[in-house]
Amino acid sequence: MILGEGRLSGRNGYRTEGRFTLTRGPGDEILFETSDNFFFGNSSGGGTPAPGFAFYRGGPTDDPNLTVEPVAQATDFLRIADTPVAVSGRQAGQVPANIDIEQFDTLFGWLGRKVPDSPLSGEACREALEA
Repeated sequence: MILGEGRLSGRNGYRTEGRFTLTRGPGDEILFETSDNFFFGNSSGGGTPAPGFAFYRGGPTDDPNLTVEPVAQATDFLRIADTPVAVSGRQAGQVPANIDIEQFDTLFGWLGRKVPDSPLSGEACREALEA
């Protein structure tokens, strides 16, 4: 069953192209998949540092309260790489069960942040922030 779908577009100097779908799998898990023509990189076609995906309510740009990064870190999933890389082609993975997608209306590609010289990703990100 399709839970959500949409078109990805780039902002703030990043180029993002393609579409995505969120579906409910046979075991009640939530699956994420991009289209085959997906691309996420900088505006000149180069890489971005530690690309991945996250959820947010509303538009994740122009946030005067600086709430995007903490929410992105808490909902971070499918960290594609821990080093700068341009990503293209189909990407797929499972949304972690602890993320209630009903609380969000926006899915976005974002860049991982660093905590003392370590790339933040998935569970490691949450553990580092809680320490």
